[in-house]
Amino acid sequence: MAEEPDLTDALNMWLDDIKKYGEFSIEELSKLSDAGADAYKKNLEDVTNRKHRSKHDDKVYGHMADNIYKQNKNIDGTKDGTAAVGFDAYHARNANILNSGSKYIQGDNFITNTQENSKDDVLKAEYKEYQKLMKQKGVDNE
Repeated sequence: MAEEPDLTDALNMWLDDIKKYGEFSIEELSKLSDAGADAYKKNLEDVTNRKHRSKHDDKVYGHMADNIYKQNKNIDGTKDGTAAVGFDAYHARNANILNSGSKYIQGDNFITNTQENSKDDVLKAEYKEYQKLMKQKGVDNE
């Protein structure tokens, strides 16, 4: 009967696999964060439509929920493997006031709550993309 490796040996073997296959390029990291950003963007659009869709028809700027954007760069515009999701410049101020409140408006924390409530969806989307990337690298991680 073959001797099973002890926990330390098993963890070291696992760590070697992670080092071998777990190093991602910025392009690969961008794919992972892009998948998560898509999931969050969808949730934010849904919540914004549900809670703050008005009948006001602004022909110039449109509605806040229709002006949520995603970019495969950080907030400064640098491509580093991260993604950013947010409102355009015109709607960002209004969204912040609706979220946090002001002297005259009670905030409802719709952005903050959506961030918290989207964690599982974001992780699932990123994990699905991670599975694809690992399969491309030849790792059977099922």
